[in-house]
Amino acid sequence: LGFYVFAVDPRRRANQAFATFNGLLAFWTARDILFWNFAEFSAQTEAWLLSGLIASLLMMLSLVVFSEDFPEPKGKMSSSSLAAMAPSVILIPACLGGFLWEEFDLLGETPRLTLTVSGYVFATYVLALFAWGAFILIRRNFFPLVYGI
Repeated sequence: LGFYVFAVDPRRRANQAFATFNGLLAFWTARDILFWNFAEFSAQTEAWLLSGLIASLLMMLSLVVFSEDFPEPKGKMSSSSLAAMAPSVILIPACLGGFLWEEFDLLGETPRLTLTVSGYVFATYVLALFAWGAFILIRRNFFPLVYGI
């Protein structure tokens, strides 16, 4: 559905964001299938963790972009949404540098992860992006007369 919507009108920002979200969701599913079912991928535990963390952040960023433009584009993104997205510029390199966790391993089939303070900040930030995107979608689609949108 996301790629069909993108193909219908590829210049529309909401369609681009929806297709990006769906592509990241497909990536998430494929990486889990590979990791949990094939031994050669199961040894790459840190790559699996890292790709999941970054994919989750990118999915929430695409949700915020989508929520700003759905159902009708309003032009530029709001400054509050841009400000909400700004910490990702710091958190993605922190994730790539391995600053979010102290230890990650699999004991049997159960992952064990010990997060650092910045890891908890990252998780809180991803959840806050989800809440912000959901808030914008609800406000723009269910309360347009109240907010004058």
